[in-house]
Amino acid sequence: MSAASIAAVLEWSLDQLWGDRYRSSLPLAGVEGTVSNRLEDAPLPVRAKTGTLTGVRTLSGYVEDRENEPAIVFSCLLSNLTGDHEAVATDRIDDLVESIIETAALE
Repeated sequence: MSAASIAAVLEWSLDQLWGDRYRSSLPLAGVEGTVSNRLEDAPLPVRAKTGTLTGVRTLSGYVEDRENEPAIVFSCLLSNLTGDHEAVATDRIDDLVESIIETAALE
């Protein structure tokens, strides 16, 4: 699947009866699960799921506004990573998500 396809499914899920329950089941960055030590300084809450394999790093989910409502849907998929690129991929994804939040002027 492409990042656009994953983001489209995440967006679609928001309109489903179970959408809020699904979104709230995703770990809160800086607090829970595989994102407990990520995006701790993000200016808004992020709920997301990671994916990690050799040479692959992914993060997809939602940025929430100050009222904990979904404001941005995102999906970052990096593959064919080697060496230094693989070592810094997670940090680069987190930088991108923080930049998206800042650019969207949701603060």
